[in-house]
Amino acid sequence: MTNASTLTRWVPRRTGRIPALVGWWTLGLAVPSLVLLPTSPFWLVLALGTLALVAARRDDQAAVELPTS
Repeated sequence: MTNASTLTRWVPRRTGRIPALVGWWTLGLAVPSLVLLPTSPFWLVLALGTLALVAARRDDQAAVELPTS
């Protein structure tokens, strides 16, 4: 998880975008944890992973819509 947090801090500083891989990693951690411990606070991790994927998708769509000169 430390590597993912370091990546999440470093990549946006360099590129201005959140990588979708971070969202998938977070979901990959949250979903099995929620299956094993449904009353745990991993619901928050699930929400963070979903938000990271939404942000990455929004960044990808914005990059596609930019006019080229």
